[in-house]
Formats: sequence, C-alpha cells, structure tokens
Amino acid sequence: GGFNLAPSVTGAGTRIAFRSERDLTGGNADGNGEIFLWTSGSGFTQITSSTGGSNTAPTINGDGTRIAFNSNRNLTGGNVDLNREVFLWTSGSGNAQVTNTTGGNSFAPVIDGGGTRIAFSSDRDLTGGNAVLDEEIFIWTSGSGFTQITGPTLNGGGPGFPSINSDGTKVAFEGTD
Repeated sequence: GGFNLAPSVTGAGTRIAFRSERDLTGGNADGNGEIFLWTSGSGFTQITSSTGGSNTAPTINGDGTRIAFNSNRNLTGGNVDLNREVFLWTSGSGNAQVTNTTGGNSFAPVIDGGGTRIAFSSDRDLTGGNAVLDEEIFIWTSGSGFTQITGPTLNGGGPGFPSINSDGTKVAFEGTD
C-alpha cells in the first residue's frame, strides 16, 4: 500500500527526488508521506522522517545535491506551529528550514539548477510587501534572503505554482489577478 508521488529528476537522470508513503529504507514503518532520493547505482535515501503531517512537493537541483520541499512538520526545531514551510536538504548537511512564518503557508517550491535559488508561493509577509497576506511569489537566494516578485494582490486571488529556469534568472507562474 501507499503511493510514490511528485518525482523530480536531475538533468542527467541519475537522481530522483519524490514523495512516498512506502518504507523504502526501513525508516518509514508508519507509512507517513516522506521525501526520498533515489540515486542510480546506490538506491534510496530517506530525506525526511516525521510522524503525521505532510512532507510534499520535492524539487531537485541539476546535480542532485539539493532538494527543496515543503513540510508542516518540525523537521529542524524551527516549525513549532506546524504550518507549511519551505525546507532545503543539502547532501552532506541535511535539512534546513528556509521560511519561518507564524500561521499561513509557504509552499510549491522549485529550485534552480545550481541549487542557490528557490521560487515558491507564500501567504505571509516575508519582505514587508505583502501586508494583506495574499498568496504571492517569492524567491529565496542563498546568502541574501527573500525577494517578493509579485503583488500585492488585493482581492483574495494571487499567483501560484511557480517554475524557475535552470540559472534562476526567470520565474513563470499561474496568475488570477
């Protein structure tokens, strides 16, 4: 039983990040939705380990050394309110929490090829430009933080589901306003 969902593959096709409810490594006996990495020639690595909640939307960078995803679990000790936040797994370092908000949600992350920029949706005011707390598109850049690239939207709608190009210089997204 269980599902394997939302695969994201590296450019060379040698690594795939995905969400699974299966016990692929012996570390998911409860069947919770966890993030896994499959590497050609070496098999599976479990990226998250949590009980209940949801770890979703993995996206892998070009060489497979970084995976952005969202979770409503307290994976690093910084998400005690258990709202959806963006996390970044780095090979050799583990998980880091990218967003840290109270209430609301940050979700639908996509990572660029180099693994240094993540575009995502959020209904929080991460930069001082979203006081109305509508869903907007933000970019997180390693070493410099957040940039809001849409909004503010004022009638409850907003852009969503961003996509970022390989060098992190262009972002496409759905829009309703």
